[in-house]
Amino acid sequence: MRVRDHLATNSRGTVPWSVDTKRRTVARELIGRAWPNRRRRIGRIGQHDEHGAALVLALLFLVVVGATVSSLLDWSGNDLTSVAHFQQSRTLEYAAGSAMQVQMQTVRYDSSTCTNASIPIPNPSGTVTVDIWCSTVFYPTSAATRVVTLTACGSTQPTCSQANPYLTVVVTFDDYSSTNPFVSTSSPCTPATSSSCGTSMTINSWTFK
Repeated sequence: MRVRDHLATNSRGTVPWSVDTKRRTVARELIGRAWPNRRRRIGRIGQHDEHGAALVLALLFLVVVGATVSSLLDWSGNDLTSVAHFQQSRTLEYAAGSAMQVQMQTVRYDSSTCTNASIPIPNPSGTVTVDIWCSTVFYPTSAATRVVTLTACGSTQPTCSQANPYLTVVVTFDDYSSTNPFVSTSSPCTPATSSSCGTSMTINSWTFK
């Protein structure tokens, strides 16, 4: 038997305790050297998993924010459109009402002015022209001496017409007075025939379509 083999074993053929301890120590060192590398590899895998999860969360956040911003833009755009339409409607309503007041006062004191007319009405956004049509029913022996129907359309309303007006007003004029109990029975009141034209006025109806 060789000396090295003899030193490695005792007379019973077993490994002495000191040699076995050295082998265990060497094994631990080898495992200790290999284990950190394994832990590093596991750590790297964990870091990759965390980076992937963070990327998914970032993409989800971008999608949610994008959808929210898109909804807000649509909502604000609709509101702006509604405001513009509202302002346009209010401007037309104001112009038609103002033109109607002018025409009523003109016809009140002179029935001969009950004709079709185009009246420009200024407003902050420009001038709106209002077309007005006028018709009169004459009751010479009644306190409701003249019943006048006025219809109006804005010049920018393509579908508006005398038969399909935007604003319709029916007004009654009393051409009698205590100082002038008689009016012409042949024609409606004019300044040339009577000094009491439009002594009183009653608005029977004021209707926007």
